[in-house]
Amino acid sequence: DTATISITGAEDVAENTMSADTSNTVSVDTENPTLDSITWHDTDGSTNITATDYLEFTFSEDMDTSTVTNLNIDTRLPLSNAHTYGTSPTVTWTSNTVLNVTLGANTDVADNDTVNPTDSVTDEAGQIDNTTSPPEIQDNVAPTVSSVDLSTLYDAQAGNVTVNITFSEPMNQSVNATVTLTGLTTDPYTCTAQGWTSSTVFKCNFTFLDENENDTATISITGAEDVAENTMSADTSN
Repeated sequence: DTATISITGAEDVAENTMSADTSNTVSVDTENPTLDSITWHDTDGSTNITATDYLEFTFSEDMDTSTVTNLNIDTRLPLSNAHTYGTSPTVTWTSNTVLNVTLGANTDVADNDTVNPTDSVTDEAGQIDNTTSPPEIQDNVAPTVSSVDLSTLYDAQAGNVTVNITFSEPMNQSVNATVTLTGLTTDPYTCTAQGWTSSTVFKCNFTFLDENENDTATISITGAEDVAENTMSADTSN
């Protein structure tokens, strides 16, 4: 805050009394800063928190930007779960209240990690950080389909057909994708879930009928979630 210094009553040697003076002020800062939010920016579009993505830290007031640098980011803005910002993360202050950290190689930052600044992080007046509710890093980007291993069907393939769908990031394996094929004589084919063969690959199968047709089917994929429980947008690109 700012205080006004009021000066009155003084006289010079000729006994002329001064006019009241309120032209001087003094800044008073007894408020400790806090870390208010952390926003993840998916720079590479992978939908997963990876190197080259960056985290945006927003503080409650102007900070002493020299207190957080490339060399001390892991110790002064420590991540929960013993996670790190990776090898050689890059710190950039875009203003006195906003700090961007570009993640380095081998980072293991994850959804719901929290950050609680140490006392070495101070505002411009030297007041130490007083964050009492450390903000969480939120993965709020939905997964996408990276590939589907079914592109062509022939008469000789009539019978059981297996489809493997690869997603852009680790998925919630307790939730199955819903997969259908439309646009053929049998419409739709429903691909029965066979489960997850890895954290990113979902497997299903259906019984393909030889119905003497030459057409193109659309594979519709819905309902799958990533580990942060972001539900995918419906995919009909295959």
